[in-house]
Amino acid sequence: MVRRIKLSQQFVSAEGADPRCEELKAALKLVSVYSHQINNQVTVIVGNSELVYDLLPPHTPAQERLEEIVRSARRIASVTQKLLSVKIPE
Repeated sequence: MVRRIKLSQQFVSAEGADPRCEELKAALKLVSVYSHQINNQVTVIVGNSELVYDLLPPHTPAQERLEEIVRSARRIASVTQKLLSVKIPE
């Protein structure tokens, strides 16, 4: 994934060299928009999962499942943060 981001950044930096540059800029903007939307939903998943977790008796299978949900959602959030860190040239 990091390699793709670096390649995208290199491609964008060669702006005058390739007519597809505007298409890539548009695609990067879409990635940014969708990443932000995904991140918003992940925040809801994590927040609500943590609220329910606190309501459950300790050390139950349901709590373990909620822990797994929160871990997975945080991994998704990590990916979206990496996507949001890609700089889109003006």
